[in-house]
Amino acid sequence: MLADVGGAWWPAEAPRLTDSEIKCVNCFRLVKLKIFSAGFMDVIAFTCDRDSTVLTISLYDKKLDALLGRYSNTAWTKEQFRTVEANLIACPCGGSFMHNAQPKCPNCRAILRSDRLGSSEFVVVGKWIDGEKTNPWRS
Repeated sequence: MLADVGGAWWPAEAPRLTDSEIKCVNCFRLVKLKIFSAGFMDVIAFTCDRDSTVLTISLYDKKLDALLGRYSNTAWTKEQFRTVEANLIACPCGGSFMHNAQPKCPNCRAILRSDRLGSSEFVVVGKWIDGEKTNPWRS
């Protein structure tokens, strides 16, 4: 279930690490964001390369095993990320979900940079698609 929180949509039951704001370096507007722990939630996050929608996939998703052979307990290689990305649904805006895509300002689309993020954390500034509730895979 999604909840409208300040004009953005997040799974209502998702545990947030923090609510925060960041000033866009391009348009100077304050942008509300939420920081989540992918490691704590056992998910991997992919961000749309156009509008910053986030798609999360459970680390226990059987399709990951089919694509990668077996889930790796170590860091994924670029090739593993590209394999998964090639099999993800398109974002509703028409963009592509990428693991290394950066969140963008919803006002001017400039990349938002935060020095508050740890290596297993991800930022949501807009919509979040929970891959456990919506099929994240292409047919």
